[in-house]
Amino acid sequence: MSHAKETIESQRPDERTTIEMYQNIVDRAHTEVESVRKVYYWFSGIIGVILTVGIGSYTFLTYKSLHEMRADMRDEVELMKKRATNDYTALATDLKSSVENKVLNVEKSVSSRIDAAFDNNNIQELVRNKAQERIDKVADRIISQQIEKKIMP
Repeated sequence: MSHAKETIESQRPDERTTIEMYQNIVDRAHTEVESVRKVYYWFSGIIGVILTVGIGSYTFLTYKSLHEMRADMRDEVELMKKRATNDYTALATDLKSSVENKVLNVEKSVSSRIDAAFDNNNIQELVRNKAQERIDKVADRIISQQIEKKIMP
């Protein structure tokens, strides 16, 4: 048994060195894995911060530009309303004055034509003859009625 014990003891240092080697390899692997894990942890943290800052900046700039765009559009619509109102007022004033001028011109033209027509002797004679005929018709009837009343009591 002593020989067997010696053999076991003699093999143990080799086994110990082999086990220690495997243990060192495993410890080193754990150290490497832990180092890689820390690198990935920091890398994911940096990417998260970059994404958060990027998304926040984009949102801020987009919101600000959308807000400014809406304000600009509102201002532009108000300006267009004012311009349209001013144009409408100017157009209405021009149209009104144009119509008034045309009406005055037509009145002057008609008045001058009527005066010219009455200045013409033919029209005066025609009006006088028509008036005389009308008076004769009405007057003859009234006179004959008056005479009949006086003759016939």
